[in-house]
Amino acid sequence: MGLLNASDELDIFGTKSVQDMISFKWETYALTHHLVGCFFHFFYLAILIIYINIIYIKDTGTVEDKITYVILLAIGIIYPLSYNIARIYNQGFAFFGDISNWLDFLFAACSTVNCFAQIIFNPFHLVSKILMILIILLGLLRTFTFLKIVASLSPIVTMLTNVVYDLRIFLFFYLILTVLFSLLLGIIGLGNRFVEGPFKDLYGDDAKNEALQAAI
Repeated sequence: MGLLNASDELDIFGTKSVQDMISFKWETYALTHHLVGCFFHFFYLAILIIYINIIYIKDTGTVEDKITYVILLAIGIIYPLSYNIARIYNQGFAFFGDISNWLDFLFAACSTVNCFAQIIFNPFHLVSKILMILIILLGLLRTFTFLKIVASLSPIVTMLTNVVYDLRIFLFFYLILTVLFSLLLGIIGLGNRFVEGPFKDLYGDDAKNEALQAAI
């Protein structure tokens, strides 16, 4: 394996003997380990989806519901957090030399901080919202990484990863267009006069009618 790792001849990895050796090592040493991490990851995502649906979308959750789901989120993040701490302890600063390790570390760190933020702050507090957005984005990337465990999905994930990387310049321009065109809708004031809040109180139809009546 050391010789294969140092070799630049990619055709070697297509030989049957090397493929059999890689499959043996994967099934014997790595598969069970990654399946455990995959289980905890999807358990965490399932609880996160339920929590977002109840608290943020339907807005029907009670304080007891929030505490219960936050505890479940904390249980789901124990394994990835402990795993990253153990790797940092064993590898030192070399751990941060790989960008995928950064993603795992940030996901575990943001998820841990989010459990405290959801309790200390309101779920609709700016800090809580920012943490939830980061967790969802990092969780999406981490999900694709775990999908590589399945042999039939690994080529698709690799292909999509390469395609997104190759389109990074186009996606950057698309982001600029999306932000600027959304500002046009903001200038038009689409929906602002019909949403309860300070803007509607100052510029809504009711405020204008009251001003006209006061003038008369």
